[in-house]
Amino acid sequence: AARGQYQLPFCEGQLGCQCDEGKCVGSLCSADSDCGTLVCRSGACVTAPTAADVAKCTISPDYQVLPAGGKAKFYVSAWDATNKPVVVKAGATWTANDAAVTTSATPGNSAEFTAGATPTTGPVAGVKAAFGTVTCTAQVLVVPATSSAGTVTVVVSDKGWVRTQKGH
Repeated sequence: AARGQYQLPFCEGQLGCQCDEGKCVGSLCSADSDCGTLVCRSGACVTAPTAADVAKCTISPDYQVLPAGGKAKFYVSAWDATNKPVVVKAGATWTANDAAVTTSATPGNSAEFTAGATPTTGPVAGVKAAFGTVTCTAQVLVVPATSSAGTVTVVVSDKGWVRTQKGH
């Protein structure tokens, strides 16, 4: 700041500059805590993206087989209209999109869901994440938690159809 006519434009940012092998380079952030009220994205302190910046999202895993009463954690990823990744600090709003699963998730980038006690007859779009009006879902198939003595329960799926077979 005191260099006058020799001031370097890339040192004017919030993080300033540092010496790297005898050369002055702009400092990069590595975490949101480096940026005060801003957030760290790609090494720069920027204004935090909002849910309005999200154009599409996906949930991972996008298909989950759960035993009745079983739990699974889901994660959401988001992109803007130019297909660049977006990390919304507040995260997504999670809901159970079908009675086959429940959640008590708070907004964030992941959530845990619990399968109900009743097996489903096929996959259901049971998990939903939303960034404002942009939503994405994941399918859940709830299978019996146990099989009867002397039997095996098998699930065969190509994500398009499911067949559950019990046999000896």
